[in-house]
Amino acid sequence: MPEIVDNIKVGQFIKEQLKEQKISQDALAQKLNITRNAVSSNLNGKSSFSRKNIEIISELLNMKPEDILSCRKSDNDEFASEFQKLARRGLAEFKRNYAKDVIISEPDIFGKVLVDYLIDEDIEDIFIYLHDSEVEFVKNHFHRAKDIYLKIITYVLKKNLPGAIRYIKDYSDLNNSFDISLYNNSSEIWNMINKETNRYLIEEMMELRITQEYKVFGFKSKKNVKVITKKLWLEIIAKYKVIQVLNVYLDFYANPEDFYSFTKVMIKEQYTKAIESFIKKFFVSEIPDNKRTTYNFQKAINLIVENDNFTLFKKFVSLKIYENLTEIIVKNIQNNQINYFEYALNIQKKNYDIDYPKVGLIAVKNSSLDILDSVISNLEQKDLNFLLSEVMNQDLAVMKYLVDHNAKFDFDYYNSYTMKNINLLIEFLNKKEGE
Repeated sequence: MPEIVDNIKVGQFIKEQLKEQKISQDALAQKLNITRNAVSSNLNGKSSFSRKNIEIISELLNMKPEDILSCRKSDNDEFASEFQKLARRGLAEFKRNYAKDVIISEPDIFGKVLVDYLIDEDIEDIFIYLHDSEVEFVKNHFHRAKDIYLKIITYVLKKNLPGAIRYIKDYSDLNNSFDISLYNNSSEIWNMINKETNRYLIEEMMELRITQEYKVFGFKSKKNVKVITKKLWLEIIAKYKVIQVLNVYLDFYANPEDFYSFTKVMIKEQYTKAIESFIKKFFVSEIPDNKRTTYNFQKAINLIVENDNFTLFKKFVSLKIYENLTEIIVKNIQNNQINYFEYALNIQKKNYDIDYPKVGLIAVKNSSLDILDSVISNLEQKDLNFLLSEVMNQDLAVMKYLVDHNAKFDFDYYNSYTMKNINLLIEFLNKKEGE
C-alpha cells in the first residue's frame, strides 16, 4: 500500500474500473449509501473515499483495497492513463480511435500529455503521424510546456525528422528566445543540431523571429526580434564547440568588425579553433592600415597575449593582425615574455612595422644584450649614438657592446650620463691596455 495516496490518481483508476465492469456512479452511490455528488467529488479527487468505502469498492470490483490505492489490478500490473493506452494501441488502431475531441495537448492525472508517452516509449510511427499532421502537442499555458517542447526538439533531431524549426519557434515564443543554456540536455540538443546535414535548419534558426511585448511609459508595445541574438550565437558556439554552427555563422552572420568581440568570447571558452576559422574567413590577405583600427586588431592581440596563447600570437603576427607591433614587443619585454618578443623580432629580417630604435632603447634600459643583438642590424649610426647616450647606471657591458658596433658619443645626444660614461670607458680601456 502506498505511503501517500494520490486522490486524483485513485479516483481516475476507480472510474476506469467502474467503466470496464459497467457499473454506474449512481449504483456506486447506492452501494456506499452516499449522494451522487459525493461520489463524483471523490472520483475527481476533490475529496477522498473513507477506508470503509474503499473496502466496499474493492469487494464490488473484486479487487484488494491496497491495489485500488496503488492504482493497479494486481501485483504485476500498474494503472495506465488513457493517453498511455492510446499510445500503445499501434498506429492503425490509433488512427481508428483517435478523434478530434480527444485533447492530447492537455495533461492527464500524471501531469503528462500524449507526446510524453510517445517519446518515453519511443512510439515513433504515431509520433510521426501527429508530427506530419502538425497537431498541437501541448497547450502553452501548461507549466511543463517549455520542457515538453525541448523534449520534442530532442526527439525530432534524434530521429532526423524535418520540421524541428516549428518546435524551436514554439519554445522561443514561450521563453522570449532560444536560450537553453540552463536546460540539462542543452549540450545534447546543440550537438545534434551541429551536423552538416542541418545547415538549412541552422540558417532557419538564424532568421527565426518572434514578437516580444514590452511596456514604454505604461503603454504596451511590440517588437520583432531574432530568437537568437548575435551575442547569444557567440556564446553557443564557444560553449558547445559546434563547428558546423560556426561555419554557418561565419557565412551568414559575421562580419570583420565583430573580430574583437568574437575573439573575446572564444578565448574565454578556450575555443581557439573558432578564432582561426574567423581569421581564415576574413583576414587571409593583408589588411590596410586604416582597417586595422576599425577591426580592433590591437585589443584582440593584447587579449591573446594576456591569455598566453602563443600559437595564436604567431598567427596574428605572421598575418599582421595588429595595429602597433612595437607596442606589443615593448610590453612583452617588460613582462619578460621572451618567446613572444623573440618571435616578433625574428619573423623577418626587417619589419617596417617595428620601431627598432624604440625597442633598442628598451633593451638598453633593461641591460639586455640579446635583444640588442636582435635589432642591431636595423639600427643606423644616429640610432647607435643615441642608444649609447641613454646607457644608465654605468652599464659597462651595454656600452662596450654598442661601441663594438661603432656607436659614438655625439654632442647631439649629450646628457647628464655622457661624461660619466666617457670616463668609465676611458678607465676601462686604460686598465685593459695595462693588462
